[in-house]
Amino acid sequence: MSWSSGLAFQLLSVLVLLAGVGTSELEPPSNIQIRNYNGNLSASWSCDISDDDSTEVTFTAFYQKSGTAARIVHWCNHTDACVCNMPPELLDYSQNYTFHVRGETPHGHSRYNAIDFHPKSVGLPKNLRVEAINSRYLLKWDWDYEQYPNVTFSVEQRNLFNTEWKKIATCGNITVPLCDLSNEVYFIYTYSLRTSMYDSQRDKYNFSLVTFHPETDAVMGPPTDISITIENQDLIILVSAPEGFNDKNLFNVCDWIYHLEYWKNTTHPQVIPTEMHGPHFTAKDLEASTTYCMKARTKCVDDEHRAGLYSGIHCVTTDPRSYVTLWIAGSVVIAIIVIALVVYICFCPLKRYMKHIFFPSSKLPASIGKDMQDSPQKFGQIPFALQEEEAFDRCYIIQEAQQEDLVQTETDTSAARSKDSGHYSIEDEGREETDVCTG
Repeated sequence: MSWSSGLAFQLLSVLVLLAGVGTSELEPPSNIQIRNYNGNLSASWSCDISDDDSTEVTFTAFYQKSGTAARIVHWCNHTDACVCNMPPELLDYSQNYTFHVRGETPHGHSRYNAIDFHPKSVGLPKNLRVEAINSRYLLKWDWDYEQYPNVTFSVEQRNLFNTEWKKIATCGNITVPLCDLSNEVYFIYTYSLRTSMYDSQRDKYNFSLVTFHPETDAVMGPPTDISITIENQDLIILVSAPEGFNDKNLFNVCDWIYHLEYWKNTTHPQVIPTEMHGPHFTAKDLEASTTYCMKARTKCVDDEHRAGLYSGIHCVTTDPRSYVTLWIAGSVVIAIIVIALVVYICFCPLKRYMKHIFFPSSKLPASIGKDMQDSPQKFGQIPFALQEEEAFDRCYIIQEAQQEDLVQTETDTSAARSKDSGHYSIEDEGREETDVCTG
């Protein structure tokens, strides 16, 4: 009994050793890919798992819902092909699956390699969308290049007036997940777009669909620039028009207005929105030495849900509170007052003094006047001595009827003067006699 047990143990050890040798020589299948060909899913993998070409290699594969027991599986048993078909009737398109595969030889097998997949997203260009900004329309999609590296794409379109699928020449046999439709569609048409995937042998597998209407789906781009000027603690803001305003079709979709939001750059900012039909804005009564930020976009007056993209955020810091302007204004007023007083004090009295000095209202004493008359050349040489104005006789123009009266008047005046002159002479003679007597 013991001998039988020992022989059985030796045979089991040899089998395990052989199995281990076989397993260690086999690498698990690599480059597993899940493909969708017209709605039928299949898995493929690399067939090269053994260095010995003479060794017979087969594969065992199965797939199951993720998280379920291993007993609920679908098998591809002992196949020498490097592919396993997965009929649609055996798949639940609302569930995720895991596919397993291993290589086998007469001497053993490799370990399993696995990959997760979802029946609806297998081999499909994912997230197919059109980014329509201003007048540029870009069809984009996502693709897993790690799992499916050697593929190309083609884009087709059709509309209500042309129901046949038409390939877009600029988007055929491309390797990047991007197609520019800007020159391929009309603004007022509605289009159906589909992207097809091809493998290295140009076998078409599947496609994704999206609908696009430029008139309703196009978005106005952001303003090209925001210009900010600070004037007396006010912000003068000029918002530049977006590029979409150059597209007449998009510009005429509705009545566009400018929407500006600005706020004080603090921990809890309070956004102040304002809207204008024109691009000019003014933010008044701002705090000094404070940073304010703003952004702008355009909005459609007719459709409140349609608005353009926001611009980038622009920030500016206001100037410190300055009293220079007040000082300048006050200095100018004070200077004007001081100059006016100086002019009044200096020039007005000075003018009077100069007039009294050089043009006195009273006559000089008789002795000085006599000397000046006797020697006018001597006094004429003095540069600062001003000459008395020359006296003129008064002239009268009278009629002939009054001439006799005037002659009589002048005669009487001359007689009176002669009489007075004689009177003064007698008085002077009497005064001289008195002085002589007294002496």
